[in-house]
Amino acid sequence: MNKVLILFIFLTSIYSISLMDIADSMIKDGKKGAIKNIKLTLEDKTFWQQKFSNKDVLYGLYPKKRHLIIASKQNKEINIYDVHNNIKHIDKIEALFGKIDGDKQIEGDLKTPIGVYDFTSRLSKLTKLEDRFGPLALTSNYPNLMDKNIFKKTGYGIWLHGKPLDNTTKLDTKGCIAIDNKKLIATNEKIDYKDTVLIIAKNEIAKSNLIEISAILSNLYAWKHSWEDNDFNHYISYYNPRFKRFNNQSLSKFRQFKRNIFKRKEKKQIIFKDIEIIPYYFGDNDKYFRIRFFEDYRSNRFDFKGNKELYVSLNNEKMSILVEK
Repeated sequence: MNKVLILFIFLTSIYSISLMDIADSMIKDGKKGAIKNIKLTLEDKTFWQQKFSNKDVLYGLYPKKRHLIIASKQNKEINIYDVHNNIKHIDKIEALFGKIDGDKQIEGDLKTPIGVYDFTSRLSKLTKLEDRFGPLALTSNYPNLMDKNIFKKTGYGIWLHGKPLDNTTKLDTKGCIAIDNKKLIATNEKIDYKDTVLIIAKNEIAKSNLIEISAILSNLYAWKHSWEDNDFNHYISYYNPRFKRFNNQSLSKFRQFKRNIFKRKEKKQIIFKDIEIIPYYFGDNDKYFRIRFFEDYRSNRFDFKGNKELYVSLNNEKMSILVEK
């Protein structure tokens, strides 16, 4: 099966670009013209606005995740949502946070971090969880890529856990989030931690809209197409001056590394699937998005299939990449 046919099948199944539109473009513009027209469609914000016109994207785009937990430090509560199809509120639970106010910066500062996180494991009596954490605990991936590479945060062990089982031990979360034990058990029964995202906010809950989501998707595909086409200047324009790669590589070193690769003019095919976009605030005014997707990259020299992760800002509908892995 050739490259063009694979591309067309993928586009019709994932993006709802009709076979009739592709056939008309093939007749009118030929194979290369049809591919160009498809790329322009994916870079068009109005295409994405139409595609997701009936989708609730208030808290982002979740093609694979099932649940979202939003923790508000100011309101001292967590809210749980089902985000599998459209957003459905499941529960609101009172919560305790680190006893020192503000965003976590260093290990031992007793603050709860602000950001977007995944749960990485579930601890219980079977894993020798200490009684002071209640019946179970869900561990997070704090510090995330943004925390480590841009904000230079340190520390570890930020959990969602219960309250001491003996009712006498003083509760001190040291930066974790603690909720009532019965509520924690009930929450554990409702959600699968592997399919759940945790957003921790200072006060106002991060929200997105269709214009922002569409702008990010159109930018994402313009970035991808410049990558495929070996258009280095357009490709590198999507990177923020503060950019750090996952291994802490600076923008200047990354730029030189990529320039050398682009000079080879390699033919490559790149496919993005299951694009997840999550908005969140850092501090009071700065709004960021975490983007994750499955990437299928194929060239003569290198093949890769796996998850890609970006942290970006969006200003005047222009995406700027801060961290990439």
